[in-house]
Amino acid sequence: MAIRNPNGHDVYNLRQTNEGSHNFITTLLGDYSFCFDNSFSAISTKEVNFNFKLYAVGRLRRRLGSDIDGNENDATTPDELNNLSQTLEKLSDNIGEVRELQMYLKAREMVHRNTSESTNSRVLWWSIFATVLIGSASVAQITYLRKIFANKRKV
Repeated sequence: MAIRNPNGHDVYNLRQTNEGSHNFITTLLGDYSFCFDNSFSAISTKEVNFNFKLYAVGRLRRRLGSDIDGNENDATTPDELNNLSQTLEKLSDNIGEVRELQMYLKAREMVHRNTSESTNSRVLWWSIFATVLIGSASVAQITYLRKIFANKRKV
């Protein structure tokens, strides 16, 4: 996975991984691109799930509890906000995080359910094959034994 800024330079680049997360702060205005590459494993199909969340700079400063770019004058400080709005903002952030976690867990559950159903299907077909094979071997053995004993009686 790669994240490229509007100039085409990589902001983040990670290869050959099956999951992960990354946070970054945009420095340029424009469209950022997310590139997913599957060239290292073309044998099976892949499913890609991702989420991203945008924050305004002042809100991100308050959320992280630290100064991002060294300039505190352009952001709203917690002293300027009343307690109710701070509490509502924190509650909104926490609800958003819970929702994101639920979406992530739902996606993971879907992947695991698909794997389980695929495995159950394979076990079913293998069991049917083994049952038919054992039944065929039993019929062949009975037929062979009858021929052996039928031939001895005639002699």
